[in-house]
Amino acid sequence: MSKTNFWEFFFTLELTNDPQIMKKFILFLVLTHLGYGQTHFNQGKTASPIYSTDIPIEFINQKIIIPVKIEGKMYRFIVDTGAPNSISQKLFNELNPEIIDEIVMRDANNFENTQKLALIKKLEIGTILFENSPVLVNKDDENIFYKCWEIDGFIGSNLLRNSVIQFNLANNTIILANDIEQLCMEDTKPTKIVFFDNQSSPFIWVNLAEKGPKQQDFVLIDTGMYGIYDMSLHSYNRLKEKIEIDLLNTSDGASIIGSFEKPLQSKQHRLQIPHMKVGDFTPKNTVTITTPSDFSRIGAELLNHGIMTIDYVNEGFYFNPNSETKEFNFNEPLLGFSRTLMNNKSVVGYVWDESLKNKLHYGDEIIEINGTNISNLSPCEFLMKKTYPKGQKPFNMIFKSSDGVPFSLKIKFDSIKK
Repeated sequence: MSKTNFWEFFFTLELTNDPQIMKKFILFLVLTHLGYGQTHFNQGKTASPIYSTDIPIEFINQKIIIPVKIEGKMYRFIVDTGAPNSISQKLFNELNPEIIDEIVMRDANNFENTQKLALIKKLEIGTILFENSPVLVNKDDENIFYKCWEIDGFIGSNLLRNSVIQFNLANNTIILANDIEQLCMEDTKPTKIVFFDNQSSPFIWVNLAEKGPKQQDFVLIDTGMYGIYDMSLHSYNRLKEKIEIDLLNTSDGASIIGSFEKPLQSKQHRLQIPHMKVGDFTPKNTVTITTPSDFSRIGAELLNHGIMTIDYVNEGFYFNPNSETKEFNFNEPLLGFSRTLMNNKSVVGYVWDESLKNKLHYGDEIIEINGTNISNLSPCEFLMKKTYPKGQKPFNMIFKSSDGVPFSLKIKFDSIKK
């Protein structure tokens, strides 16, 4: 079956309203279409079957960092529900755990990489002891995520698969428990989650139609992702004739930096989604760039607007929005281009503004912003610092073309439909 036919058939199953049929087909799709060979992620267990613990978090540039204890020493891990457990090469060398397999993994750009799979015998999060947890081993300690957030690994859905996890940025905590009854959920009704593949990735349907029949997108709940919503090209092509989607721009370039760091050049669209429903939260006019990833995703920006709970045990998703943001209008000004990293340099990713397309191109290096030289920014500074001026007034920039010639442009913010 071709890739296109896979997706056409997959989305017709939404009409069946049969979760068991959906679940069986999704598993089939992952094993055949995505081609993953991992068979060992969902191993291990907690030492005690009953547990509940509050875990302090740092929320740094939309990454959730928690303390994790291994062999009596504390380490820093990112909680990423869209990924399996992993550790740095440095931590692997320090712990020298047993290697149980080597598998091929894909990142958000669908780039493949072979990684070792090791077994951590004892790992503690708060008061909970996890035993025999499988972890991927990152080959490169210069990996941008490990280096810039100064972390030692990732906690993924395969470790969380028998738990309930609640994210509360207002209290800077995560609650991890074995039973939803240990959390105060009041009368909140859950959205059904589908867990599939061998790392228990959590997916939900979100409604994108404000009126009339539901028109839904199947999205990965990905707390490791920046932003609130990335729509896949598959979903855009399926939904563009069925719901109101404002096509703002189209461009050929790159923006996503995946786990294996290479930006993927492709033709993508910048869209405005007038209506969206995530649990009890209704974001309006969400701007997103389509992604080459196989699935759409909901990211960590959502956590700024309420409390999110993933019940892996009972297959339920809850989102309780802050009272002032139950219906939130996203109206940030937009630039006529986006940027990415190439060879450790800040470069132009996508050129969205039609008036810039004959002047600015993918890969042009960004040298100066309003008189401030940024050519020497490290990749970490690129990710962590907001270098563009506040407000919506035009500003000056200097770029360097691929042939080494510098040129200057006045950059303005794009107006978007409200």
